[in-house]
Amino acid sequence: MKTMQGFLDNEGAPTFSSKFVPAGDAVIVSEESGMIRLKIPGTLTQTEGGSRTTYHLHLEVTAVGTVPKLDHLGQVTCGATRAANYCM
Repeated sequence: MKTMQGFLDNEGAPTFSSKFVPAGDAVIVSEESGMIRLKIPGTLTQTEGGSRTTYHLHLEVTAVGTVPKLDHLGQVTCGATRAANYCM
């Protein structure tokens, strides 16, 4: 929580908001032994007070099990060149 200091109010609630908007369909990267990995391209907008920043990125998702359950969720931010292709 120390890394979040300055972004939380006195009661520990975030003082910012984040919104992810997909820019296309999910792409399956691999599927094996009850594990599926996929990427979802899109944009992430973070807002705090009057400031707003938008990033082009893709989410990396790993789900496991016969009824897939989320195991890992990560984000990879793109540079300007790759952003045109939504980081795929």
